[in-house]
Amino acid sequence: MSMKTLFLTEIDKDISFRVKANESLEIAGVLKSGWTHKRTLRILCDGEHARANIVLATQGCASDSFPLEIITEQRGDRSSVTIAMRSVLRDTSNIFCNGMMSIAKGVKGSRASFAHHALLLSSTSRAKIIPSLEIHSDDVIAGHAVTVGRPEEEHLLYLRSRGIDAQSATRLLAYGFALRDAGNIRDPQMRSDFIKAIDEYAQAHA
Repeated sequence: MSMKTLFLTEIDKDISFRVKANESLEIAGVLKSGWTHKRTLRILCDGEHARANIVLATQGCASDSFPLEIITEQRGDRSSVTIAMRSVLRDTSNIFCNGMMSIAKGVKGSRASFAHHALLLSSTSRAKIIPSLEIHSDDVIAGHAVTVGRPEEEHLLYLRSRGIDAQSATRLLAYGFALRDAGNIRDPQMRSDFIKAIDEYAQAHA
């Protein structure tokens, strides 16, 4: 199976891919600066065994804004699309993410998964995440998971009981949260780039 890869550090325009039969697409990235107008990432799996894997981390600070729409369509049997996103939002940064996944009528044995988890590090950061599944076939597996929240108080207390100050404890939790999906990146070089980008951001905001 041939695989295409793309590593993103920003989304400055709409992006569209068509994944054919027995092809694989992997997109990973760490988005560190926002944009003004909505951007669309569109993926069409147009053949049997077409696969797409997307792992993104959004790191927002100041007034960064991340209006993003992800649209996937599966038309081939035994196709697979997996989307895993995590957003860490500081200051007045915000994300608005629409995740729309569809599986066409008559498609068999396909899978679709959308997960987006957001960690808010200030009272003025915001996350609005809207998942949408349009499933027109019975012989598929599809699901979504969304969480938006602040650092768990018990985790902060645990770190502080080990002599770590409150600010450093919050940074450590945010760092671990952003890295949690790194293991889902199949391409070794992109996985390394992903971890490096998270490390660099953590050091810059230490």
